[in-house]
Amino acid sequence: MIYISLALTSFMLGLSGAIVPGPLMLAVFNRATRGGILSGLLLTAGHGALEVAFALAALFAAAALGWDVRNPHPAAIGAVGMAGGLVLAGFGIITARAAYTTTHQSSEESLSPPNGYAAGASDAMAGALLSVVNPHWLTWWLTVGIAFLLFAYAAAGAAGFTTVLVFHVLS
Repeated sequence: MIYISLALTSFMLGLSGAIVPGPLMLAVFNRATRGGILSGLLLTAGHGALEVAFALAALFAAAALGWDVRNPHPAAIGAVGMAGGLVLAGFGIITARAAYTTTHQSSEESLSPPNGYAAGASDAMAGALLSVVNPHWLTWWLTVGIAFLLFAYAAAGAAGFTTVLVFHVLS
């Protein structure tokens, strides 16, 4: 039952970030209209690869710093979790304000693919680069992401950690 809970929570947390307009979403729309679905998938794969690398680095860093990642101190998890909750609330307020104040403007740009554009490794690299330069991505991972991953690892070991990571990336 814990794995179902971890999977659903992780998927929903990932989806909450995926649906917020930002540089990666715009790049997916832009490149997918030019290079097809493969371009969008490669951008997303680049983003996912960066998240997997960051999550593993965070786990190894916590262990290297002497944290007992299988049995973390409740105050440490609580503090990081509270910071993550505040960050999520702040992101929610920012998103609500942007939705309220943004006006939709029509674009006269053609969405037809230009000749010669093909999906490739540059799309995957762009996905990773757009993620790492986005301050929201780093803030989210340093608060919400790490807290949830450490909770999953403490609750269900490597399988819990992997469940969270896989379902987060799939969102």
